[in-house]
Amino acid sequence: MRHRPQRRDPQAKSQVRQARRRNSAVSSQQSQRRRPTSRRSIAARSEALPFSPPEDWHEPQEGGDGYRVIEQPAGGGYRHVVTPGEVRKRLAQLPEHFLRDLEVVQLSRMTRKKQSLPCYGMQWGPCLYLYPIDESLTEYFATKPAPSVFIETEMYGGRWTEGDRGAWTLSVRSRTSISTTS
Repeated sequence: MRHRPQRRDPQAKSQVRQARRRNSAVSSQQSQRRRPTSRRSIAARSEALPFSPPEDWHEPQEGGDGYRVIEQPAGGGYRHVVTPGEVRKRLAQLPEHFLRDLEVVQLSRMTRKKQSLPCYGMQWGPCLYLYPIDESLTEYFATKPAPSVFIETEMYGGRWTEGDRGAWTLSVRSRTSISTTS
């Protein structure tokens, strides 16, 4: 016996549309299933072109002859919080087994994507990438920081100040130098 497909009820379709308008949870789930409609997705992608991320990634060398420090220009309006010498001095304080696999410490440049994402650095394999911050050493946040963030940043020399309409700023206590002994 063959199974016949059922016809869709046009009234049911309209009921689903009305429910979607009324219920934001249903609406958001429905919209997540659709393909993105940004202007970027309209252009044809060429798989032949290489992908070029805005970071200089370093492949593992496994040479075992220590690490190197690479400094890129921070970018206009930004600065690195530490110098290559301060990085070497701090890493010299660590036990040798912590540095065994470290190959590169890179003081990276600021990119447009990094501006929208507060990240001070990351580890990727045997490499550490440290990102620059605003020259004023002040950052602006729309909401109050979580208590754990508040405590940790103050522990390392940050100072939180509440501004207008619930906005918060995070700045460094001493702007002349940042201690590397903490």
